[in-house]
Amino acid sequence: MVDDICRNLRESCLLYLFSVESMTQAAGVVAALHTDNPGPDGADNEVTLAQDADYARKTVVFSPSVENPGTGKVKIASDWASWTPAAASPGYTVTWTTYRDSATGGCLAVAQRLKEMVMAAGVPSPGTTGEILAY
Repeated sequence: MVDDICRNLRESCLLYLFSVESMTQAAGVVAALHTDNPGPDGADNEVTLAQDADYARKTVVFSPSVENPGTGKVKIASDWASWTPAAASPGYTVTWTTYRDSATGGCLAVAQRLKEMVMAAGVPSPGTTGEILAY
């Protein structure tokens, strides 16, 4: 299942980054954090203000693709994004990330995190939004 999710994420991001005639490229991308499976449209289990009064989606910028010589793979990396839960937050664990069109809020891709991100009150998150290897 993780392989299918990763494959779907790669394909969605490649379509977003390189666009095709039938697809309109988003003007910007934001990452959203989820405490459980967000569902196929990314609408479920996003962190709530009750869990973290300071939570907000973060802008993500993807860098140009870079070919990994001799591997047949292309790497697409995004910038580092950090979240710091509010001091009064009860804490929570992030298991999924979604990427959304910053203008419309529409879900572009859904990705299960390879490593859970434990969020504690007042402590900056340890993770990045990540990178994608495409074949």
